[in-house]
Amino acid sequence: METRDIHERIESLSTDDGTRIGYRCLGEGPVVVIVPGGMMTSRQYLPLGALLASAHTIVVMDRRGHGLSGPISQPHGMEREVKDLTCLLEHVGADRVFGHSAGGVIALQTALRRPIARLAVFEPPVLINDLLPVAWLPAFEAALKQGRRLSAMALFQQGMRMNWVSRIPRPLLDAFLWVMLRGEDGREAFDLLPTLPIDFQLLPAMADRREYAQLRAETLILGGMRSPDYLLEAVNRLLTPEVR
Repeated sequence: METRDIHERIESLSTDDGTRIGYRCLGEGPVVVIVPGGMMTSRQYLPLGALLASAHTIVVMDRRGHGLSGPISQPHGMEREVKDLTCLLEHVGADRVFGHSAGGVIALQTALRRPIARLAVFEPPVLINDLLPVAWLPAFEAALKQGRRLSAMALFQQGMRMNWVSRIPRPLLDAFLWVMLRGEDGREAFDLLPTLPIDFQLLPAMADRREYAQLRAETLILGGMRSPDYLLEAVNRLLTPEVR
């Protein structure tokens, strides 16, 4: 099946609390669920889904507060994220999961709570509470409350040091982000800025190395060659004998 022949289907389900969880489906074959990272939507994973859809049914979910899904309600935490993913896995009959970044943390936690046959995670920010840069978060949240989303995005980019964008001097960075706003990915990212502090609240409890030693799923842990050191350290810490 060639990529251009793959058709996307948009579907949804209702969780136990009545919240809509939307997802996109591609291809045919064994079902693989993709769990997006922070400030990402299912639409942005369609190129990856298309590459895999020749041999699999790819289901890309939108987490609460993102894309096709309903709003985040309080209280919200890891248990809610795990329940949503579990509901989707049962609904589509999947036991294979790929999680990206915060989605990887959710996928790992789900695999600790229910049977998952195969799991792949890309740079889940776990076991690095001592390394994760968070000093920028108070200023970021203040900027959001004041409606200064461009400033909030600049603080996020510079604070997380994810790529070359973080090294752009602030006046040029503001101009770059203004141009970014003109694209669909940029507009989605700006709209999802309020979800970022919620994702950070999911992470502190995920710092016990012994917990991940209980994983029974066949697990592939991935990292990028150009990623920041703290994310690569998360990968290395997951690959310790305790986790294996």
